Amino acid sequence: MKSSIILCIAFCYAINVHAQNDIPGKIILESIDNPNPAFHGRSEGDLLDSSLTWLWNDVSLLWENDGHDIYQYDDHGNRIVNISSVWNGTSYVNSRKSISTYNANDDRVLLIDQTWDGAQWVNFLQTIYTVDDLGYATEIIIQGWNGIGWQNYFHFVYTYTVDYQRLATLTQDWDETDWVNKSLITNTYNNGKLEIGLNQNWEGADWVNGTQDHYTYNGDGLVQQILTEVWDEDTWREATRNTLEYDVNGNNTHYLRERSVNGDPWQNFYQITREFDDYNNLSTELKENWSNDAWENDYYYAETYDTRQNFTAYLVQYWLDEWVNSDSGHYYYTLASAIEPSPVILSQVSIFPNPAAQMIQISTGSLSNNANRVSLYSLSGELLMEKSVTSKEISFLDVSSLLPGLYYVSVSSDQGIETKSILKL
Repeated sequence: MKSSIILCIAFCYAINVHAQNDIPGKIILESIDNPNPAFHGRSEGDLLDSSLTWLWNDVSLLWENDGHDIYQYDDHGNRIVNISSVWNGTSYVNSRKSISTYNANDDRVLLIDQTWDGAQWVNFLQTIYTVDDLGYATEIIIQGWNGIGWQNYFHFVYTYTVDYQRLATLTQDWDETDWVNKSLITNTYNNGKLEIGLNQNWEGADWVNGTQDHYTYNGDGLVQQILTEVWDEDTWREATRNTLEYDVNGNNTHYLRERSVNGDPWQNFYQITREFDDYNNLSTELKENWSNDAWENDYYYAETYDTRQNFTAYLVQYWLDEWVNSDSGHYYYTLASAIEPSPVILSQVSIFPNPAAQMIQISTGSLSNNANRVSLYSLSGELLMEKSVTSKEISFLDVSSLLPGLYYVSVSSDQGIETKSILKL
């Protein structure tokens, strides 16, 4: 039972730890200095209500329904329920349910994951959090449901410096009677900055070196290089070197990974290039792999946000001699505003089809007898198309010449502005 679901446990744990960072195709570089990073996806009080995801069908060349998530919150804005459903070809059916419990300080102390057996929700995983007075996790226990009760699987123990920087992470497995050591990560700091991260594995009676990461920083105190060494019999051998670059706002715009095989000179492995908007939100991410002495595209990832900085949509594409759609998603919020400031929410604009490959049809409804302006913008805010239409008029925009990706369609009148995102196939 245990061996059959270890991978699924690891996957679910990663999703729950990173809460709203579970975007396919996106490599996330977490904050090194903050062991408990804030959850991504909420800003200015807006709560994520639901999300929809689609998968690209390479045969029909159409987006097909994939998943649907619904979120519920308590009075403090803590997410207490997440119900996931999947598309079975005709409708959405229940798949997974997560239930969170919080203490009086709004720290999550219990997470129960359930699966749908066709008739009812059945327990699957339980994660128990022990937190200190400041909300830092000191212990996490993951248990699996064996049909009659909870069975221990994994145990994580965290210790911190006096400044609450992660000092050590101990991972243990359950051997049916007791916790058994598995791995240990020990961090060393210099002037408050992580200097060395040592990874060791337990081999029966003692800790054995595995890998260690050396961190160096630029003049702004941001990680500039991560050098990883592996333990080879009785000495450390350089294995990978990661070099990071930033913009003036401290956003990681370039990530280069090099590797050394058996002491050979450093060789390019892959690189990631990122762009950010004026609010420091990630706009695009491009990953390239080094092959035959040249960079080759791997995947392209794009995000969009509204003016309240709510993460509203993403697109993933992979390179197969050309960019090919993979998956996409859209997120909906309780108090989310339109992309552009608006004196009133018009809620009368509709766009069809969306996603689209050739032509989109824009209906402005009965907004006003005055002329409306329809504008199409790129993710960076560049005006690409614009035309004037009267109320109740259906406008058409030819998007066939645009590159695949996300764009904004803005409709303005004397009643305000409404902006919607469209996906160009």
